[in-house]
Amino acid sequence: MDIEEAIKKYTPSDEVVSLVRSSELLLIAGIVGAGKDTVIRELLKDDRFQPIVSHTTRSPRQNHGVMEVNHEDYHFVSLDEAAELVRERAFVEVKNNHGNIYGTSAHEIQSIKAAGKIATTDIDIKGVMEYLELKADTKAIFLLPPSVDTWLSRLERRYGELDYSDPDLKKRFATAQYEITHIKSDPRFILVINDDLATTVDRILKVIDGEREATSEYAGAITEHLLEFLSQRV
Repeated sequence: MDIEEAIKKYTPSDEVVSLVRSSELLLIAGIVGAGKDTVIRELLKDDRFQPIVSHTTRSPRQNHGVMEVNHEDYHFVSLDEAAELVRERAFVEVKNNHGNIYGTSAHEIQSIKAAGKIATTDIDIKGVMEYLELKADTKAIFLLPPSVDTWLSRLERRYGELDYSDPDLKKRFATAQYEITHIKSDPRFILVINDDLATTVDRILKVIDGEREATSEYAGAITEHLLEFLSQRV
């Protein structure tokens, strides 16, 4: 079986499933421009959290003008090394993304668990759902902007002036539409409004302590406003 077919059929071993179920996890998802990276950087100032460093077969690249660092940004591995981890069923989850393999190893989760930390990462909703299938009580946060206007302003700061006919922007809007449509009907996701960084982090810490997000009603209204805007742009 070739590596692509093996990844399509991949399931983690029983030992890996048991490890995940006994570990404390915090997964941060959200639409593009929701502020995932900023929120995670702030969370990691709290000693309770440790980032999950994923494996990838792609080469290091510059990120905001800084070259990625092996074992900090990613564990950069060869295709043969990744294929061996797949054969050993040593990944928690693994994907082939445009010819590059990305995955989270059981060893990474084990190391964080052994340190007594909460394993934390940003991840797309498909990845979140894979974790939820393994561990139903995984803390799954979905970040939302406080308004459509604020979201568009953030996208402009990130990508420059928005051209609504741009195919790349249309793809981002389509992805956001898919994500919001899914999470609004999936109660396993905890919706958090990222309006003010300190407030957002405080909300997430309350989730860790067992409280559901207090602004869920407001979040529901924002999802509807976002979907109404996106329906006109996708």
